[in-house]
Amino acid sequence: MTQLIDRTRYWQGFPKMPVPKQEGALDGRVVDLVLAILAFVLGGGVLLLLPTQIDGESIRAITSIRSPAFFPTLGALLMCLVALLLAMRVIKPVSVKTVEHETNDDDGAGNLMRSGSIGILILVYGLLLFVIGMIPASVLFIVCSARVFGYTNFWGIGALAVVIPTLVHFLFEGLLNVLLPTGWVF
Repeated sequence: MTQLIDRTRYWQGFPKMPVPKQEGALDGRVVDLVLAILAFVLGGGVLLLLPTQIDGESIRAITSIRSPAFFPTLGALLMCLVALLLAMRVIKPVSVKTVEHETNDDDGAGNLMRSGSIGILILVYGLLLFVIGMIPASVLFIVCSARVFGYTNFWGIGALAVVIPTLVHFLFEGLLNVLLPTGWVF
């Protein structure tokens, strides 16, 4: 059996419980379409106005990473792309198969604990960035946060925890020449 994705049921964590319809409530697709239009207009506005804000440089300077307009242009392009993808998804919804799984009847206490744990992990991560460096702190953060969310594939988590921060480090430090925080260790 296929059905359309209902975001309210998915995010509440109870896939089989009915969600009551509210009078006058906006449909989720309408809200997504409005958000996509606003994001596209904002990204397009940045793309249109940015070349006029570059003092003494031509439009070709945007392609240079040293240009002050490079990252805003990149962000605006990504915003327009994501807005178009969201609009396409709203216009042609994706159908998925319903998967049976156990529901967690902890009345939200587990979610509250997870949220609190992730908040504490983010604070510790921010402190460890300057003590042990970006790569080791990111490895610890990814492993601990995966454990908080209940993932048990330790080899997969360990591999991702090492590969992702290393790739981010090489991308920013090596290719983009953006300095990342360094610590006493790395």
